Amino acid sequence: MLLALGKGEDMGEKKAREHIGVWQGDRKEQPEILDLPAWAQARSIDAAIWTALPPQFDGEEGKIVDAQTIMERLKGMQGTLRYGAERYIRCAPPQIDTPYRRDLEASLGWMALTTEN
Repeated sequence: MLLALGKGEDMGEKKAREHIGVWQGDRKEQPEILDLPAWAQARSIDAAIWTALPPQFDGEEGKIVDAQTIMERLKGMQGTLRYGAERYIRCAPPQIDTPYRRDLEASLGWMALTTEN
């Protein structure tokens, strides 16, 4: 399962093992995400898996840039590159509510896709 998720994020096996988060409710260790046990219990979820990728920009892992830089990059894209970027952003679950995402929604109109879209 981890490797399949890693493949979807275009990462190799080693990186997948390092950057995929896993939580199982029956284990006693502290989860990486605060309040995860309470969130999961409220939804009757007994396990969770997610990508835990570090920031990256221009191929440089760990590089964090401001929203304006991201916006300029996205606005400069054309064709299939722009379509792929838009699709990637819009397909992220709406629960991923970050300042970057709010800026993209306001500036580009790239709202999260839902089952109603």
